[in-house]
Amino acid sequence: MFEQVTDEEERGQVGIGTLIVFIAMVLVAAIAAGVLMNTAGLLQSQAEATGQESTDQVSNVVTIDSATGEVSDDQVVGVEMMVSLGPGADAVDLDAATFEYVGSTTARGTVDEFEGLEIQTLDGTATDDTIIESGESRQIAIGLSEAGVLDVDSASGLSAIDAGDDATFTISTADNSQTTKVLMAPSTLSTSSDVRL
Repeated sequence: MFEQVTDEEERGQVGIGTLIVFIAMVLVAAIAAGVLMNTAGLLQSQAEATGQESTDQVSNVVTIDSATGEVSDDQVVGVEMMVSLGPGADAVDLDAATFEYVGSTTARGTVDEFEGLEIQTLDGTATDDTIIESGESRQIAIGLSEAGVLDVDSASGLSAIDAGDDATFTISTADNSQTTKVLMAPSTLSTSSDVRL
């Protein structure tokens, strides 16, 4: 049933060939395992970075709690918005944020680039402390069409909001989280008082 091999040299060659094939398979498997481990580590680090960025984008949001308009000549000529952090947000630097105002005219930029926009304390005083911590609030003031509105150094050159019209204000933080507020003026404006937008 089994053939007996009488030539010892032939038997040795078969054994060496099998050993070489086995070693080659082990080497290929080791290289493949190394490549897979390296790829898995790279994918894990990318997934962690993406997850952190996504979390920051969702959680590090600035909320606009209220908006008030200053009325003059049946138009809203200035806007004050109280802002704070969303729940669970880390500290946000408003100096690194981008602001966009879209009405009949449009402006966008950082605090330094957006003419007529000012970061203030809640009592309306300009401040250099633009970092909002948890539990703190700041005020963003925008002067529209008139210099000196809301103690802003100069007006932005943006058109005032007429009665019944609206404008949109967006804050984009450095983490790319966005908050948008529609600033809608009431259909009738009294020149004697400020209005809630």
